[in-house]
Amino acid sequence: MFDEKINTVTTGATGLDVAIQPTGRVDTLALLNIDAASVHVTAIDGADGVIFDQTYSMVSDSGITDWYAYFYEPILRKTDLIITDIPLYNAPGITVSLDAAGSPVSAGVLIVGQAKDIGSTAYGASIGITDYSRKEADAFGNYTIVERAFSRKGSFRLMVDGGLVDEVARFLSSYRATPALYIGADDYTSTAIYGFFRDFNIEIAYPTTSFCSLEIEGLT
Repeated sequence: MFDEKINTVTTGATGLDVAIQPTGRVDTLALLNIDAASVHVTAIDGADGVIFDQTYSMVSDSGITDWYAYFYEPILRKTDLIITDIPLYNAPGITVSLDAAGSPVSAGVLIVGQAKDIGSTAYGASIGITDYSRKEADAFGNYTIVERAFSRKGSFRLMVDGGLVDEVARFLSSYRATPALYIGADDYTSTAIYGFFRDFNIEIAYPTTSFCSLEIEGLT
């Protein structure tokens, strides 16, 4: 879960407990490509003690829009968990526990860090995937399909405060070759992409508001 590859996972036969000690300030934690029934996260400061203690059910309610779906749709699990409300402390001790009632669990990526708001995502954002599976047809039209990894991608247009244009340009440039978690919108977990930006462009449109176009390429 620390190799910057989403599709390689750390597994536990009956659960998984991970303790980490960040070296900087932390207010955000993300688990990607996970298979677990619940996740328990605690953060401890050396002086103040327990500053965060939450358990999250990974049962997904996505697609449940009526009572029929509630009772008869298959029970699915969320594969990503993003927490953005950890109290901002420097170098808290963090423990993450994945559980599935004695069944195996797994996690693809665990990320902790301090979030930075660079703008408000405008409507019209788009998300998708790049599939690296092999699909080849022979002379008779019979396909051979080999399933391989895929990566997420996203295209976002941000509204940026006019006074932050230089800072946003500097900040994004500093991460041009560093994988990071980009969160397009808190309401849509699918807009959270762990990877890098292919390019960005800032349009200084008005004295108080500018626009930043950001193309994100996810890691596999």
